[in-house]
Amino acid sequence: MLPSGHRLGHYRIVSELGVGGMGEVYLAEDTRLRRNVALKLLPQAVAADEQSRRRLMREAQVAATLEHTNICTVYEVGEAEGHTFIAMQYVQGQTLAARLKQGPLDLPPAVAIAAQVAAALAEAHRHGIVHRDIKPQNIMLTAGSQVKVLDFGIATATAATEVDARTITRLTEAGAIAGTVPYMSPEQIRGEPLDARSDVFSIGCVLYEMIGHVNPFLRGHAADTMSAILTTDPAPLSKASVPAELQRIVRKCLEKDRERRYQSTRELVEDLEALRHDLETQPLTGTPRAPAPAPGPASKKTLSRVVYSSVAALAAVVIAVALYVSMRQEKPPATVAASMAAAPTARLSDGALASSSAEANEYYEKGLLFLRSRYNVPRAIEMFERALRLDPHFAEARAYHAFSQFLLIDGGYSNDAGLLYKAEEETRQALEDNPRSPIALSARPAVLLYQGRKELVPGEVHAALQVNPDSPDAKLWLVNYHQLNGDYAAAEALAREILQNAPLFFPARMNLAEMRRQQGDFADAVRQFEKILEQDPENIYAIQKLARAYAEKGDLRSARLALEGARPDHRRNYEIRLGWAVQLALEGQRAPALEEMDADVLKFVAMVPHLTSRAAEFYAALSDAPKALEWLEVALRNGDERAEWFSRNPLLANIRSEPRFKQILDSIALRRQSRAKAPAAR
Repeated sequence: MLPSGHRLGHYRIVSELGVGGMGEVYLAEDTRLRRNVALKLLPQAVAADEQSRRRLMREAQVAATLEHTNICTVYEVGEAEGHTFIAMQYVQGQTLAARLKQGPLDLPPAVAIAAQVAAALAEAHRHGIVHRDIKPQNIMLTAGSQVKVLDFGIATATAATEVDARTITRLTEAGAIAGTVPYMSPEQIRGEPLDARSDVFSIGCVLYEMIGHVNPFLRGHAADTMSAILTTDPAPLSKASVPAELQRIVRKCLEKDRERRYQSTRELVEDLEALRHDLETQPLTGTPRAPAPAPGPASKKTLSRVVYSSVAALAAVVIAVALYVSMRQEKPPATVAASMAAAPTARLSDGALASSSAEANEYYEKGLLFLRSRYNVPRAIEMFERALRLDPHFAEARAYHAFSQFLLIDGGYSNDAGLLYKAEEETRQALEDNPRSPIALSARPAVLLYQGRKELVPGEVHAALQVNPDSPDAKLWLVNYHQLNGDYAAAEALAREILQNAPLFFPARMNLAEMRRQQGDFADAVRQFEKILEQDPENIYAIQKLARAYAEKGDLRSARLALEGARPDHRRNYEIRLGWAVQLALEGQRAPALEEMDADVLKFVAMVPHLTSRAAEFYAALSDAPKALEWLEVALRNGDERAEWFSRNPLLANIRSEPRFKQILDSIALRRQSRAKAPAAR
């Protein structure tokens, strides 16, 4: 044991945190960066064992590849005074094992913990890494109820990672067992090759123990415990308050046959998040649940906390909110209510026509959850696809699946123009199955706007509003239409009307914030962005647009901090990459800026009408006036006629004296005159 004050390189030992079979862990001070770290090192007794040393080094290699809010961060691996050590994030709190000594957990926190553990492992599994030792001792709970998964010390990797598979084979000899027996999967006990489903089994054991306060397989001797894992089904959780859905999730995790378990941790996360949402909105019983009402606003968090503390932001409760999807009101609009009363057909939580397949309806609701609560478009698409596999004529699922193809582009996930035509075709299919599908009718103007057929948008919006006059989705595209035309008065009035009826419909708030920013009201724009981030701290749109607002004000430090608040896996998102390209250009980092604004980002920018002018800002910041003007012309061809904004945009200041700039403004004026002579847009 190392005494307090002892130094290993630039680390000063403060106190011992714990000792395990694979290492000692100390609280230490990093004297260079003035921060506390957890320092893990091999005991001297086994330091000479090359296999143990390699195992610790492999732990660092594995953990260092992972970036996730629920995974303990690895800072450094090194050697000093004969010790091999890993410097890791010091997490204050207690292990789940320590918490369980106080008694079982209530259902909502237990499910929330399991969901966070599963989310951490989903990220590891995405990199081909299987933890293999999930247990309460390796789950840390912070004071803010955030989970940190520790100790990838016996993690193995599939062929998807860069970790040397030959080394892993040598470290885990055939038939050898690594892990903690009561939480092992059957295949782990049998010494078979492992995949992500083994971790799913371990999560099931932990979830069972959190609620039932006993491991489902623990017996008096290790051999009996292993036998129980291999041959015995656990008793159902006995609490009367345990809902049937939770019983089902636990049973599915603990299936002996891995083919019958959850096939991915992402699928498990999805079910746990849905259950967590239900538990937070109403108590569950063993009977089928009624549609839950929309949850209320989250606890207020200041913008500075969102920007300066990504951990706090990521730990915040995400409020259910729609992104370009129909917001369900506490009291349905009169037209919708009348329609529902006239037709006894089963309806879904948003008032849409239900499928005859109960399971298809379940996946539909999960798809809505991913769009409303987390704005995870790829996962929402997966849910709608599952619904459609069960019922290919499920019109509303088809309509949302079509709309989600569009959202892949609008949200920066893809730059594939073919998705627009796929969305158009699927919208047509949905309307064949239900000619009055409000979602399908609302999707059409969005697709037309992005296909460069802006002039058709008012007519399509009018058609959608004939079916549902209160549809926020349809009205939103009329807001976008007016905004691109530079008609801020009409656009802002309609955006405020939407928010009056649906205050959590953040796309309308986003448009409102953008209009306030473009008209010079920076303070109100920031207030609107803050409201969005209160609802969803990971919102890609709000993060990128908030950074843009700060950049236009000249506060590049705050702009950078806003961009750094995005999730690590969002760094590849085209919206975020575009924000970084402009940020780097404004900071004078020409080479990195040009590298960021590569052909893929430019292709994305050219597809999104309201973002095309950002390429002009980018090249203007690099003092490349010809390219800046060229992209402003592309923006005009895409339907962007915000002449007043172009004239006041501070990021375009150094091209406004160019003759081509005046020609662009003159062209916009001519277009407006022509449109004014035509029949007014509805």
